Amino acid sequence: MRLERGATLGLTDRPGGGGEDSEGVLETVPEARVSIGHLKWGKLVAEKGGHVISDFEFTRVSENLPKDIQRDIVYPKLCGISSLDVAPGSSERGALVIRSLPDGSMAAARVRFRSEAGDGVRGRPYAQSESWYIDPQTWPKHAAHITSRLADLRAEPDVRSERPANWNEVEPREFTDPEHQILALEGLDADARFLAELISSRSENEGVVVPSDKFADEKSFLEALGKAVETLHRTNPESVADMRITVGILEREGGWIQFMPQKRE
Repeated sequence: MRLERGATLGLTDRPGGGGEDSEGVLETVPEARVSIGHLKWGKLVAEKGGHVISDFEFTRVSENLPKDIQRDIVYPKLCGISSLDVAPGSSERGALVIRSLPDGSMAAARVRFRSEAGDGVRGRPYAQSESWYIDPQTWPKHAAHITSRLADLRAEPDVRSERPANWNEVEPREFTDPEHQILALEGLDADARFLAELISSRSENEGVVVPSDKFADEKSFLEALGKAVETLHRTNPESVADMRITVGILEREGGWIQFMPQKRE
């Protein structure tokens, strides 16, 4: 499904429309420390921005990341793409993939195609990525904070001389999510409500391309997405049970929700 510019979805367009939305606040989530498992998959470089000096490998893995899912959250497993699949507006920052895992957890990966010869130097492109793992207890309560943080996620290679000795047991990413309220649909801001209605109204395995001018940039899309997810986990959990989202990747099949930021001049 491709939405036209300026398109909106009404309450009658979504399944299960109703009762709990009039309550205003669905839940108040207390302040909490959020711990994120993470890893880097790519190649080591000789110096920052420099040429590669290794083949593909895990170059950094957090100590709280279960070993049995490490290979499930690298970008080729989440969404196999090539450099030709990245939209022009996202080639420098890199594309972002967010996807549900079978156990209810979530994975996110930033992938950037850079030259093996170094940044800004012509050479064979390869994929450098960093992935996050969010456990199934954390995601429904803290999705908004996590997605806002994902806007700052980068895919930078590790420099060999700076790689920690305990590279496979580094500290997790940790953030404090302040106390916040999860709102019913009518209480959401316009952008978050738009995405909540879009997600809950689409049929199974139906892909959606969000118009590039609907959101100012990647960050505003991700902030709205997190708020929508928190609400839907309480009002329509089936709609977010198998989420597949891309930012900055050209249109693809398979039920993906896709947003391509406009290229900045």
